[in-house]
Amino acid sequence: AANWQLALALLAALPGLGLLPDIIVCSAAISACEKAGNGQFALALLASLPRLRLAPDIVACNAAISACDSAAEWRLALALAASVPERRLVPDVVTCGAAVGACERAAN
Repeated sequence: AANWQLALALLAALPGLGLLPDIIVCSAAISACEKAGNGQFALALLASLPRLRLAPDIVACNAAISACDSAAEWRLALALAASVPERRLVPDVVTCGAAVGACERAAN
């Protein structure tokens, strides 16, 4: 679970190495936050994508939704899932599964 910090450190180090992160690298970092149950960092990474001139894709959004769900931030997970169409993305089975999981947590 501590590897999420390493993932974020590596992501932050890329520009200093002359490398620009792409959406795949950023999605992996968001997913690392999910594994650690750190929804706030996942949301911050998702929000930072436009500054990197990257458009969030459904994989990045799903990772952030799952991270919020893992962190018991079900309200944030559901709000993010609801915003997927506004982001001009098409929800998939992962989006729906994460939203259902968040609803389940909300019921408990």
